[in-house]
Amino acid sequence: MHNTTSTHYTESDEQGIWTLELGGFRREDLVLEVGGAAVTLRGVRAEGSDSVSVSHSVSLPADADRERIRAELRDGTLIVTIPRGRNGEPRPIPIG
Repeated sequence: MHNTTSTHYTESDEQGIWTLELGGFRREDLVLEVGGAAVTLRGVRAEGSDSVSVSHSVSLPADADRERIRAELRDGTLIVTIPRGRNGEPRPIPIG
């Protein structure tokens, strides 16, 4: 069985906020990954003799600070904060 969840994404100059309503899912039911140009959520939970699954992705802004992405599950709502970098400012790039 697949779960229908409500998702919402908003952006400001400082960050993106991805909100997902995941009633019934616990932290241990969920896997959140950043890969390529997206953040992906997958989850499975038991419901009686059946299981309920969820899968959603959101594209990252080009200037997303991938190392500082954070997530918090509160009262059935997952809030993923995607900080934006300083895309226009010069920064050193190490040469290997």
